[in-house]
Amino acid sequence: MTVKRSSNRQNVHHLFCLGSLLLCSTTAGATSTDGFSDWVSDPSSICGGYYQPPPLPAMPDDPDEAQSLRISADQSKVHLNGHTLLMGDVAIEQGVRRVEADEAQIEHEPNTRNIQSITASGHVRFIQPGMQVTGASASADKNTGHMQVNDASYRLYDRHARGAAAIVSVDDNKVSTLNEASYTTCPPLHDTWLLEADKVELDPNKGRGKAWGAQLKVEGIPVLYAPYFNFPIDDRRMSGFLFPSFGQSDKHGLYFTVPYYFNLAPNYDAQLTPKYYEKRGVGLDGTVRYLTEESNGRVDIETIFHDDAYAQFRHLKRRSHPLITNPNDPRLLGLSGLHRALLHFEHETQFTDNLSLDINYNRVSDDNYFTDLEQSIIGSNVSQLEQTFRMDYASDEWDGYARFQEYQVLHPFEGATRAEIYRRQPQVFLSKSDFPIAPGLMFAFDSEFARFNIHKDRLTNTSQTHGDRWRLRPSISYPIEQPGWFVTPGMKLDTAMYRLARGTADIAANKPNKPSRTIPIFDTRAGMWFDRETQLGQVPFVQTLEPQLYYVYVPYVDQDPYPNFDSGPTTFSLERLWRDDRFSGGDRVGDTHQVSLGVTSRLMDMSQYFERARVTLGQIFYLKERKVTVCDQSSNAACRLLEDPSADDSVSPAVAEVGGYLTPSWYTQGTLEFNHQIGETDRASISAEYRGPNDAIFNFGFQYLRIDPSRTDESAGNVFSLNQVSSSVFVPLSDRWRLMGRAYYDRSEHHLIDALAGFEYESCCFAVQFVAQRYLRAGGAEILTQPRSVTGIDPYDNVFSLQVTLKGLSTLGLHDRDESLKKLIPGYRSFGSRMRPSTARHT
Repeated sequence: MTVKRSSNRQNVHHLFCLGSLLLCSTTAGATSTDGFSDWVSDPSSICGGYYQPPPLPAMPDDPDEAQSLRISADQSKVHLNGHTLLMGDVAIEQGVRRVEADEAQIEHEPNTRNIQSITASGHVRFIQPGMQVTGASASADKNTGHMQVNDASYRLYDRHARGAAAIVSVDDNKVSTLNEASYTTCPPLHDTWLLEADKVELDPNKGRGKAWGAQLKVEGIPVLYAPYFNFPIDDRRMSGFLFPSFGQSDKHGLYFTVPYYFNLAPNYDAQLTPKYYEKRGVGLDGTVRYLTEESNGRVDIETIFHDDAYAQFRHLKRRSHPLITNPNDPRLLGLSGLHRALLHFEHETQFTDNLSLDINYNRVSDDNYFTDLEQSIIGSNVSQLEQTFRMDYASDEWDGYARFQEYQVLHPFEGATRAEIYRRQPQVFLSKSDFPIAPGLMFAFDSEFARFNIHKDRLTNTSQTHGDRWRLRPSISYPIEQPGWFVTPGMKLDTAMYRLARGTADIAANKPNKPSRTIPIFDTRAGMWFDRETQLGQVPFVQTLEPQLYYVYVPYVDQDPYPNFDSGPTTFSLERLWRDDRFSGGDRVGDTHQVSLGVTSRLMDMSQYFERARVTLGQIFYLKERKVTVCDQSSNAACRLLEDPSADDSVSPAVAEVGGYLTPSWYTQGTLEFNHQIGETDRASISAEYRGPNDAIFNFGFQYLRIDPSRTDESAGNVFSLNQVSSSVFVPLSDRWRLMGRAYYDRSEHHLIDALAGFEYESCCFAVQFVAQRYLRAGGAEILTQPRSVTGIDPYDNVFSLQVTLKGLSTLGLHDRDESLKKLIPGYRSFGSRMRPSTARHT
């Protein structure tokens, strides 16, 4: 018998809604006992098979609620009292949703004949796209809005999940309650993990669920119990506890964190994370984020209330410090405070298309913070912390900014002392881009005012020079451009004026308080462009040849009377060939008379329109000796060679740079600086990277410096080179197993900088990542130069991390390493983003 009804849809719709609510659940459900008739074995699947959803009626154009009801059964009995009994293969369809049962009873209102309630029994099954629910019996009442399924089991096909509950009930607010519920995404008969709960309540109106007496079982063994927890059932952000993380480190011992998330508003939120370190004690981290139409920013705070390990370290080093003899040494003064804290604040506001604000403020409680607590929001091995307030203006013709900037310079006990950095209070900069002032003649200028302040020298307790600086750098140029070539002669005037409060040493040297200078700069830039079409195999290419010449003349001006607030030597490279000054900052202008020659050749792949390979060669030819230095030659005559190893040579090192794609997956790049005056290589670097299928990664890097300026003191006869090599890999061995590793080694000092090894395993319903790392602590290189009996410090730290992902549920982290792995293994993607769906096939 088949009956088609065009009304009385509401009560049946309530019954269908019961299945829809189950689709929202991520914690209810368990292994089904219905024989898994919808499971199809497939050895090519990561799960060994997949669920085959039952067939559904064709998708209608109108919503299901607007569709007619189609009711069929082998037999029916209609009573005059409004009771209808359907028997044998009962089916109720509405749109693409379907209810099946052995028997169904329908109660009608006596007067209107509208459906009052439905009770189904015997092999009850609800089917709709993406899910299936079966049960022993089910009922729905229109008056109360109450629905219930007994002995329910289900499939969530999109999530590859299955589950069951003794009783599933839904009230008139569509809030469902599941008793004796459980849930898993593992394949049938293989409950690798199973989540069970005495009671689960799902509220789709709030997007939240509650569970009482929940426990997670692994291979039938309970591993995690929660008497109560609150969890999301949709994508809405909600306040609540996040999963805790655990870890182990030599410096911290065992530790764990328990984060709590605050969903304060759609555009701002917060997180508080209580934490415990076995060797250090209790702490609290906090984060606040906000976003408006014009602004965004965040505030981060890290604290440890009383650091027990640091207390012992501080007590020991204050009593005995044989390598530090000056009581004013900042490394001794920095041993302060047992309350460890970090503050990070960043803010951006875009007022208009041209005007913006940027704030970046960072501070820590003590100089040894990053030695002990390297994994912070700011980073690791940090030596100075920026504190900047900056307003920017940018347009097609004008650029400028005003900023207040200073740094907290850290002096960790195990490291060397560092020079303080001048504070800019404030600095104002304004520049005008090229604009015509006569036919073919262009004019531009840069201007600046800055006030520099600095603390007294801690070691000597003497004042240092500070004061104001005005700079103006106007320029004119006459660019000539023709097809295939260009020439641009130009001239600049670098003008600076100072108003100073001299420091103790400068007063003794009788240096002026208001020095000024004007230095002309003459330069000419010229180049040509040649290209030809060629072909490699069947691929069309265009090869270019681009010779360039740059001439610059800057006369010598004695700059010893001027302070040095922010100037420093730049590293020699290809870019130096085309600069008019070998110094950065505004206090030094390098004298020179030189010609730079360079040539670049590119190979352009015209089939894909990208640069396949590039080769550049270049060298500077000096026509006079350079005299100006940043360092004080009166106290260290050899310092000029440290600033510029070729300072006495008539030519610079020859520079070569090569880069290109050997294949679409392989990219290599190399740089060589060869000093033919002494027949040695000044600098060399090689990098290679491979990005293959299934996230395969290989990286290799090599770096060599004949003289490492960060450690060399030629006046003392101490010259150090830099020779380091690194390599990292991520290797997919199979669909389930992946290996990762990294090694970073200092060949000149013969010690390991860091090493890492780990693996990942992924199955149908879970994945595991384990990583072990050994790395040189901040200041560890200095510790290695001293006997262990003197320092009593292990320069290395060992960290172990474990991350377990239960597919379809969540991630349990033992120190989540995704962010650090992205830095250590370039190209690495986060663990969770690489999880394959349970329906994936083997490759």
